Amino acid sequence: MPRSVRVIFFIAFPLIVFACMLVCVMRSQRISGPMLMGFSSLRGGVIGNLIDRMMFDRRVSDFINVGIGRCFRTGIFNFADLSVMIGCLLILVGSLGVQRPTPATNR
Repeated sequence: MPRSVRVIFFIAFPLIVFACMLVCVMRSQRISGPMLMGFSSLRGGVIGNLIDRMMFDRRVSDFINVGIGRCFRTGIFNFADLSVMIGCLLILVGSLGVQRPTPATNR
């Protein structure tokens, strides 16, 4: 992949998505505990991966390999990736419990 495409895809795009999420959280009138924890975890993972990419020649060190025996293995990942996944899961769980306000009726 050309270097310019890698910079856009792995550095600029995550920064834009992170900024959009930050604006959404700040504008939110009410945010649940799991969603706030999810956004915080996601933020930590994004920042961790961005720091790795900026410091280590646009690469992220993946070093955790989990599995059972030789036949059942996960992908290789790092703590920032784990933080991103946990954050996404918490946001999903938190958004399932959010009730939409019903419009007030005039009587």
